[in-house]
Amino acid sequence: MSGEWTGIAALAAVAAMGGVSGAAAQQPAGDWHGVLTAPGGQQLRIGLTLKAKAGGGYDGVLASPDQGGAEIPIDEVKVEGGTISFSVPVIAGHYKGRWDEAQHAWIGEWRQDPAMPLTLTTGRP
Repeated sequence: MSGEWTGIAALAAVAAMGGVSGAAAQQPAGDWHGVLTAPGGQQLRIGLTLKAKAGGGYDGVLASPDQGGAEIPIDEVKVEGGTISFSVPVIAGHYKGRWDEAQHAWIGEWRQDPAMPLTLTTGRP
């Protein structure tokens, strides 16, 4: 293979890897975790589990191990254009974040009066 073709093949491989990473942002099924800093400075670990539904979309639960760890159902999971949002009606909470490829995380805000920054990375809390 000539040097020119080797360079083109390498660029194609890099572009393909970037495509796979971008797809990961659109497939958020799995376990996610983060830490909320509540008013007064208390830190609360947050866990989120999302599962793909057979007909499309996602179901999931939210839990805070520091508050007993009970799994609370989430509602209205929306994933579009590199953003994710969901609500937790039982506790009047809502999350909206954007995918950050460099951090491999959802960077966003948890709203439950007041709003608090929340970054979700893969894995359990």
